[in-house]
Amino acid sequence: LMIKSINKEEIGFVTLLSVLQVFLVVVLSLLVMFTPIGENEIIQTGIVMGSSFVIIPWYLIKRKYNVSLEDLGATAGRKSFLIIELLLLLVFVIAVKIVANPVGYMTLVMTTLFVAVCEEFWARGCLFYIWGRLFENKLIVCLISTLIFVFVVHMNRGVLENALYRLPGALIMGLIYWKTGKLQYSIGFHFIYNILGSI
Repeated sequence: LMIKSINKEEIGFVTLLSVLQVFLVVVLSLLVMFTPIGENEIIQTGIVMGSSFVIIPWYLIKRKYNVSLEDLGATAGRKSFLIIELLLLLVFVIAVKIVANPVGYMTLVMTTLFVAVCEEFWARGCLFYIWGRLFENKLIVCLISTLIFVFVVHMNRGVLENALYRLPGALIMGLIYWKTGKLQYSIGFHFIYNILGSI
């Protein structure tokens, strides 16, 4: 497995950041639910997911390791690729609207986008970084982050459902991030995967 030299504090921090989001989502969802914004699904998703999967993990990792957003793969890359990717996602969104026309389509698109951005920042960016400090083998890091994402974050779903539906997509997202080092590509795949799974 090629484990790097580690200490108990490092293992504790990695463990904390691997499970903390489950508790944060529950607590923040309950808090937001009792406010006026709790009735707006898009805002509620943005606040809960943004805090649980982006702001708090980013703050903790930044404080402990002094890393940049680029270290986690959160870079725009070349502008031409970013524009092409955004145009392709827009075409996809319009095509799904025309073909499927689900009720509440804009809410579905916005919440799915928030979820994809936030979960990828944490599962690929943060988890890859912290587990990569423990293991030299990136395939092991990819598998660990995928299993945590599928079976810990989604533990409120059935194990079989997670294994059949979430595991294949999460594995592809992990491989995309591993090979590109850029979150934008795994976010794009995650968004499309979830939209297709929702209609």
